[in-house]
Amino acid sequence: LLDLPGLTHPDRPAQVPVPARPPVHRPAPAIADAGTGDEVRSMLGSVSRKGVWDVPAHLVVRSTLGSAELDFTEAHIPHEVVEIELEVVAGSVELRLPAGARVEHGDLQATLSSIENRLRTRPDAPAGPLFRITGFVRAGSVEIRPPRRARWWRR
Repeated sequence: LLDLPGLTHPDRPAQVPVPARPPVHRPAPAIADAGTGDEVRSMLGSVSRKGVWDVPAHLVVRSTLGSAELDFTEAHIPHEVVEIELEVVAGSVELRLPAGARVEHGDLQATLSSIENRLRTRPDAPAGPLFRITGFVRAGSVEIRPPRRARWWRR
């Protein structure tokens, strides 16, 4: 009982050495991509890319119990084909594509999930980049949307 604070014994010294604790090894936290790399991660949270940003030719989106929103309408896309690889588990991904963009998502595997393509191609629209979406979605959702329409109150 001498190691408890405040307890002393007349035959023992008042200071009892405290055994040193072994160092605890903790792995470094995973740092989420700040928008400059080829990977977007979301775990128990949300991540978004909007406005002006550089789009890589191959983009990996990993979302676990979270959401990812990627807006390509103002992004700089120097590639004719943008490959997006999805790894979604109980999460959601929203892709807002620029005008004239084309999309292929036939290789996207969905298990207990929904894939909704709201993109409408117009014959008079300028030819934009091709977005090739692959990977898997498990218990999640993927929405592919066109650019936002201008509303009179947003002008």
